Amino acid sequence: MKTQPNKLPTAGDIAAHVDYMRSFGYVAPAQRVRIAIPDAAAVLRAYLSYFLGPRMQWLPEYDRVAEWLTDNHGLGLLCAGDCGRGKSLLCERVLPLIIHRHYRLVVKTVQATRLPFCGDEWLAYRLVMVDDVGTEDVSVRFGNRRDMFAELVDAAEREGHLLLLTCNYGTDGLTQRYGLRVVDRLRGLVRGVRFKGPSLRAEGKNNR
Repeated sequence: MKTQPNKLPTAGDIAAHVDYMRSFGYVAPAQRVRIAIPDAAAVLRAYLSYFLGPRMQWLPEYDRVAEWLTDNHGLGLLCAGDCGRGKSLLCERVLPLIIHRHYRLVVKTVQATRLPFCGDEWLAYRLVMVDDVGTEDVSVRFGNRRDMFAELVDAAEREGHLLLLTCNYGTDGLTQRYGLRVVDRLRGLVRGVRFKGPSLRAEGKNNR
């Protein structure tokens, strides 16, 4: 490959250089999944109304989720905080439908307690939703211990996968559960939305 080191490279020059270097094992930064939906708040409201009917109420947290749908800047979403505020309804049922409607991309969903049994194929999925992060056990097979959530985070950073996550932990709780290494990577992979307030389950107004 001929180069002109004294010439300021263009984007095309760099792209060609990256392609050339791949033949030598160079690993380029992964392309992230971009979500940018017009009128995201109205779309989100329509889907919530479908699932909840007249019981639906727009919570302050949903404004942040709508901002993420408007432009995720290549980041996933972590809905964390108090129980009974609609985290699972959003990430497990609503957002996968919205993403598929606009981009024809399928979000693979799993309960965190099932992660130890998912196997390596889950590490290859482009879009993954994990509900109740932190409730899973460490996988032990043939004497080998594996933290599948930590591996999922590593794969997402390496391959540019999109993560949709729910948990009842704050940052301190996540750090205690997974360690600083995993949490530091999560900060670069997801946008956090804090769900704070009384549970709506007792009023029958939301799922989770």
